[in-house]
Amino acid sequence: LSSKIMSFLSRPALLPLLVFLSAQPALSHFLFARLDEDETQVRVMFSEPPPQEGEGVTYLGGRVTNLAMIGPTSPDTPHTFQNIDLEELDEDGYLLGTLPEKVDNTPYFITGFLDYGDFGEGDGPKSDLQYTFSTQISSTNPSDDFSHFVHYVAGTDAASPYGDDIDPFAIALNNYGPPYRVVMRGVGASTPVRVCMYEGNGDNAEVGCVTGTHNRTHHLT
Repeated sequence: LSSKIMSFLSRPALLPLLVFLSAQPALSHFLFARLDEDETQVRVMFSEPPPQEGEGVTYLGGRVTNLAMIGPTSPDTPHTFQNIDLEELDEDGYLLGTLPEKVDNTPYFITGFLDYGDFGEGDGPKSDLQYTFSTQISSTNPSDDFSHFVHYVAGTDAASPYGDDIDPFAIALNNYGPPYRVVMRGVGASTPVRVCMYEGNGDNAEVGCVTGTHNRTHHLT
């Protein structure tokens, strides 16, 4: 890929960070989505990893205004898409959204996308920088959530997790390992990616990183 695409997905236990590898990969700012403890609100931050609140969010220039909250299908209905409006709280260093009403004991995939545009130093070469950022809500059976819902929404499902008008790169996590596994869409089977895992208990310590390509089932473990 000529462009660099970045994604961040958060879960309470582990925080994975995924970056497409470019010729000269470097640490960069990422968008991060994180649920509060009672899963009624979501914060979006813009910082270098590990995620932190701060003035970086002001650099988005009001271009991130909402998230999509996606629920599972039923035999008679497709995936449910609900919108989460984001309020910019510059003084607090993050964007804040309130989740719509949820069904108890039901998994949800909460995700956003930003086409940041060209980015580079001075007159040097530019990259088309694009971001996805997501978080997940589990039922009481997270293994089934991943196998029967999240895997298809963010991996092999023909329907885009972002709705009818856009279908960019997306990533989701099955973090009930080890081994830990991510599933992704919008990524060529030969495209190298780098995934880094961080503790989600407040210290954000790096657990480890792996570089590779995802297999035919859209997995990278």
